[in-house]
Amino acid sequence: RPGRQNLRQQFGRRLLSRADLDLLREHAGPGARGERTVLLLDLLYATGLRISEAAGAMFKHVMPLGEGYLLGVVGKGKKYREVPVPAEIIDRARRMAHARGAQGARANGAYLLGWVGPKGLTISLDPYEGVNASVLARDVKQAAERAAESVKAQDPARAERLLGASAHWLRHSHASHALEAGVALTAVQANLGHTSLVTTSVYATTEQSLRMQQMQEFWQQSSGDSDR
Repeated sequence: RPGRQNLRQQFGRRLLSRADLDLLREHAGPGARGERTVLLLDLLYATGLRISEAAGAMFKHVMPLGEGYLLGVVGKGKKYREVPVPAEIIDRARRMAHARGAQGARANGAYLLGWVGPKGLTISLDPYEGVNASVLARDVKQAAERAAESVKAQDPARAERLLGASAHWLRHSHASHALEAGVALTAVQANLGHTSLVTTSVYATTEQSLRMQQMQEFWQQSSGDSDR
């Protein structure tokens, strides 16, 4: 349908490559704030969470499963789902929570992403206090802006695209790259919390990539035939 094609076109423009993600990580900023931004970037890309879901994630919502963890989140429409998270990301989040003072038996009540610097005029920070989603979104935006500035001279088109990047682009990138890697459409649907497979299938570009590869082989063969 035309509507679905428009969505696919929009998401195609709102994807970050692995190189783009690495560039954002490099420009996440200094100190603990930058470390938290890197953790946020990795969490959003690995899971497909919405920024609001990432902001509300707490260690008590996490349970081990196999080599990773499941994170319970309440998403759009107050629907509950469980999203796989790499063990490395949870372990890193625990180390950061410990560094900001969330220790002992109470540490389970801390947020994965907590305050790491001055908030307004507050001098003493509660290590168990979470961060507003708008603050986290701004951190991603600022990292994207710094990344864009770093490549503006040699690649203006890439810089212009990165200037438009937001936290939600990481959700799009998770879906598209997971499907390209062979993750089942139903698994990606569950990660994103989509009610319908139709919504998730907007990200399914693997078929198009395969079709392009096959057409290129055809064009090369046709070109070879015309030379003879």
